[in-house]
Amino acid sequence: MHYIIILIILLLGACQSPSSSGHSHDAEGGHSHAPEDEALTTDTTIWTSQAELFVEYPVLIVGQTSRFAAHFTILDRHQPVTEGRLTVSLIQGNQGIRQTVEAPSSPGIFGP
Repeated sequence: MHYIIILIILLLGACQSPSSSGHSHDAEGGHSHAPEDEALTTDTTIWTSQAELFVEYPVLIVGQTSRFAAHFTILDRHQPVTEGRLTVSLIQGNQGIRQTVEAPSSPGIFGP
């Protein structure tokens, strides 16, 4: 019985209308797969005994700027971090760049 329910859920999830596919179509139903249509992103989650850090960012491409969103949560109260400074460092070998943000842009979210 559980397998039937799972199969039904999978089938319903696969039956989306063409207009809800997440990108636009022309009059003939065609669409572009140009790089600007789909921004590839990645994310990472790190936990300590006191806090959680969830970072999401676009796939990094040399010569292009990228924006990071870092979400910090205090675990014992499950509350967002409301003050502090964040520095993002990207280092390869002896070269790198750093960007610092002096405070969260909204509770728990730092966006250098």
